[in-house]
Amino acid sequence: DYERLNRVRADLNEMIGKQEALKKELAKSSDEDKEELEQAFNQARQNKREYQKLFEQLSLGNIDTARFSQPKTSEAPLTETYNWQNEVLKILQPVFAELRRITEQTWHKDTLKEEEKELKERLVILDAGIEYLEALNPELLSKEALASIKEFDREWKDKKKNLEHELNIVQHHLSEYVDDRNFMVKVSQNSWDFMKGRGLTIMTAIGVSVGLYYFVSYTFGAMIRRYERKKWRTTSFSFRLFLLVTQLVTFLVSLVSFLMILHSSGDMVLFGFAVLILFTLLVTFRNTIPAYIRKLRLFLNLGQVREGERLIYNGLPWKVDRIHLYGIFLSNPRLDNGELRLPVDAVDKLQSRPIKNDEIWYPSSVGDSLVLPDGKVVKVIRQTPEAIYLDHQGSHIIYPTMEFMNLKARNISLGYSRSVSFSIECDPLSVTPKKVSETLCRAIQTRLKEAYPDISLSERRIKVHLKQIVGGKVMHFTVMFDMPVQTEKLYFEMPSIVQEAIIGSAQNEQWTLLTIDMAV
Repeated sequence: DYERLNRVRADLNEMIGKQEALKKELAKSSDEDKEELEQAFNQARQNKREYQKLFEQLSLGNIDTARFSQPKTSEAPLTETYNWQNEVLKILQPVFAELRRITEQTWHKDTLKEEEKELKERLVILDAGIEYLEALNPELLSKEALASIKEFDREWKDKKKNLEHELNIVQHHLSEYVDDRNFMVKVSQNSWDFMKGRGLTIMTAIGVSVGLYYFVSYTFGAMIRRYERKKWRTTSFSFRLFLLVTQLVTFLVSLVSFLMILHSSGDMVLFGFAVLILFTLLVTFRNTIPAYIRKLRLFLNLGQVREGERLIYNGLPWKVDRIHLYGIFLSNPRLDNGELRLPVDAVDKLQSRPIKNDEIWYPSSVGDSLVLPDGKVVKVIRQTPEAIYLDHQGSHIIYPTMEFMNLKARNISLGYSRSVSFSIECDPLSVTPKKVSETLCRAIQTRLKEAYPDISLSERRIKVHLKQIVGGKVMHFTVMFDMPVQTEKLYFEMPSIVQEAIIGSAQNEQWTLLTIDMAV
C-alpha cells in the first residue's frame, strides 16, 4: 500500500520537524516553561519512535519486527549450585512462554481497542473545544485575551494532531489482528497446521508408547503362561511380586518412550507440557499413597483378606476366588449368578479366614422347604445375591436377601423336630412312664408305616417325657419326634399321625385320655 507508506513517512517527517522545533524552544526557554516543553518534547520523541517502527514494519510487509529484537544476555556464573527446582522451571519455561504467547495477542488486541475508544472520545471532546474556541468573536476580545486565544488555538490543534497520530498508530496495530477468512476456513486451516506439526508428534508418541505397552505386556504374558504350565502356584508371593514388577516395567517403558519421542522431536513445549502433567499428577495423588500401599499388600496376598479364604460381605459369606491389582472376585456356590467383582476399597476393612469342609454358604438350597415366622411353608425356587424367590401354594414370594436373612426361617428339608402333649388318668402302679413310652413308640411307627411305607422312624427319634403327675392319677406327657431329612411333606401330617397313635393306644390300653394338644 504505497499511499499508506507515503502518508506514514510524511507524518514521520512532521514528527521529526516538530521534535527539532521543540528542541530549539527548550534551549531558549526559561525555567517556568521548561517543564511543559520537556513533556511535549518527550511526547514528540515517543511519537517519532512509533512512526519509525510503523514505517519499518510497513516497508517489510507488516511482519512482526518485535520478534527480532535481541534480548540482553547475561553471562552464567562459572560455578553453579545444583537446584532441582530451578531445573524443573527450566523445563517448564517453554510451556509458560507458549501460554503467554497464545494469550498475549488477545490481551494486546483488547488493550488496543480500549485505547482506540479512549482516543476517539478525547478527539470528540477536543473538536468541540476547538470549535467553540474558533467561534469566539475577536472584535469583542482585548488584545491580551486575543493573543492568549490564538496561543491556545495553536497548542490545542497540536494536541489534536498528536492524538490523531496516536489513533493512526493504534488503528494500524488493530488492523494486524483482522482476519477476513471464514470461521470454518480458519478452523480447518489451523487444525491442519496443528496436525502437520505438533499433532503428528503427539500421535506418533502415543502410537509408539501404546504399541510398546502391548508388546511388553504380551511378552510378559507369554512368560507367565509358561510358568503356569509348570504349575507354579498363582497364589504364591513370588508369582504375585513377579506380576507386579511386570506391570511396573510395562508402564515405565511406555511412559519413557512417550517422553523420549517428545524430547527427540525438539518441541520443548510438548515435552514441558508432558512433564507438567506428570508433576501435577504426582502432587495430586500424593495423599493416596497409603491407599495404594494397602492395595499392593492385598494384591501380594499379605493383607487381611486373602485368596481362597472366606469372608462376610453385606451379611453373606463369600469365597475369595481371585485378587487382582484393581479388584477382588468373590463367589458363593449356593447362589445363582453367585459371583461378585468388587473394588479393593470395598474390602479394605474386612477380614477373611480359612475355609473348612463343613462350611454353610447359605441357609437354604434350591428345592428346600422353609417355615417362615408366620407359619407358612414355602419352597425355594431360586436364590441370588440380591433376592430369594419362594413358592407358597403356587404364588411367588420375593424377599431381598438381607431381609430374608433377618427372618431366620427354619429349613425343614434338613430335618425338624415337633412335639405333642397329652394327659391321661390311670393307676400309676399299673401304668408306668416306661410302659407308656414303649407303647406309644410302637404305635407311632405302626401308624407311620401304614401311611408312608417308604418312611421309617427309629425309636431313638421318638422321645416320650413325663412332665408331671397331678392328684396321684393324672399324668402329663410330651411326645417329641425328630424327623430326618427329606421328610418336609410330613410337617403338617406327622402331628396328626402321633395324635392318632395316642388315641389308639389309650383305647387299647384302657387309659382315660383327658387332653391332647400339639406344640410348635
